[in-house]
Amino acid sequence: MKKLSFTYKTTVEFAEPVEQHDFVLRCLPRTCDFQVVRARLNLEPSVNFDVQRDSFGNDIAVGSIIPEHSMFSYQISGTATVDRSLRRPVEAHPLFRYPTPRTAMTPAMKEFLADAAAAGMRSMVMDGLGAAGSTLFTCKNLMHQVYDLMEYKPGSTTVETTAQQAFEQRCGVCQDYAQLLIALLRACNIPARYASGITLGEGVSHAWVEAHVDGTWLGFDPTHNIMVDDRYLTIAIGRDWADCPVERGTMQGFTEQTQTVFMQVEEAE
Repeated sequence: MKKLSFTYKTTVEFAEPVEQHDFVLRCLPRTCDFQVVRARLNLEPSVNFDVQRDSFGNDIAVGSIIPEHSMFSYQISGTATVDRSLRRPVEAHPLFRYPTPRTAMTPAMKEFLADAAAAGMRSMVMDGLGAAGSTLFTCKNLMHQVYDLMEYKPGSTTVETTAQQAFEQRCGVCQDYAQLLIALLRACNIPARYASGITLGEGVSHAWVEAHVDGTWLGFDPTHNIMVDDRYLTIAIGRDWADCPVERGTMQGFTEQTQTVFMQVEEAE
């Protein structure tokens, strides 16, 4: 178990004023069986908003800024108690078994999957481990294979990049690692879902994978090649990135935007 204090702030500056700005923010950490959160969301310009819940159980803040404004900022700060040992067994929804347009498999990816399975089997034999057919073994092996395949390269992809595109260019960022691992797990008939959140330290948000293993959702971080533990604070889950964007909205006005993101997570006393 860990007690965490966190701050997550995003500022969007517009080159020209905009108005009639409707927004949906998915920046509020989830409260669930293993994660209890107390947080406050502050917006600039100051405006009223409603907190709702989407179809995946993620909390979302919904509101509108009617007057002209040249900047929009949202900051979520608070504390969380995270204890993943408290995860309760739960059935996996069937939709986490099927590919999405962002996590579709290709013949080359299927060939890679076959090679990855063979490599995992060889490793199991050499190390004298237990049955290679276990779901946990498969998840760990594919996480290792994605980590070895990919190069972490900021700016090489966008939020629209698919698992196929990331696989073909062999590089990307955390969301690409996650979507590729999700595609491979689902191809093995293992339910898998995308998770976004923040971790200990400073920087920007992160993404990882949750796979349904023996009746429980377990986290795998292919970007760092480790299992997810209590240092990870989950914000949202979904089928892929498209279900978990931090911000979406519409506005009147045509202008360039500049976005600045900062997050900090520390262990609380």
